[in-house]
Amino acid sequence: MYDRQELIKYFPQIRWQSTNVEFGLANVIKALFKIGITVIYQSPFSSLHLRGATFSANDQPCIVLTDYKGFYPTLWHCLIHELYHVLFDWEEIRKDIYHVSEDSSEVLDKKEMEIDDFAREYLFSVNKMKEVKRFIRDHEYIAGVAKNNHVHPSIIYVYNAFDNSDERMIWARTKRLMPEIKKATQKVEIPWNKSVSIDEIAKKLKLEIYN
Repeated sequence: MYDRQELIKYFPQIRWQSTNVEFGLANVIKALFKIGITVIYQSPFSSLHLRGATFSANDQPCIVLTDYKGFYPTLWHCLIHELYHVLFDWEEIRKDIYHVSEDSSEVLDKKEMEIDDFAREYLFSVNKMKEVKRFIRDHEYIAGVAKNNHVHPSIIYVYNAFDNSDERMIWARTKRLMPEIKKATQKVEIPWNKSVSIDEIAKKLKLEIYN
């Protein structure tokens, strides 16, 4: 069963898992499953601008993560965003069945923006970004800052791009600094396009992740 107090205790450990591109996301999903929260990664659909969703499955929280833009840090930002909903909106979600987080400024209400701010502050705050902005092209320096803050350097680069999105070519430059997102998701992704039966996929995920 979902244990809110265990989630609160585990929460401070999530951030540093982002530094482990290959195994970090899977490690967090396994730990959350033991707390009573199921996290599923869904490959993005080009027509669906969905970042994440939280709903009730068998009276327990279930989070679906996706990232149609292909930026590794977005997975972690979205995960923290949805875990906030689990922590503070679970009773409401249980009644309304689900909550969806869409990637569009037009549909973000005040509360959703506040939760995005929470995720941002948890991973790498605005004030910290102000301190390192002038060194953003010194990759060795940024790597050291990221290590000291227990996050992957790409998280700093993405938040810098977000803060300066009006700067020409900034997202293209930032994209080149991203780890391969498939490396992070391959252990938890459901390969719908492969000739593998759902039963085989389910057995593999249950053995390796959901146990």
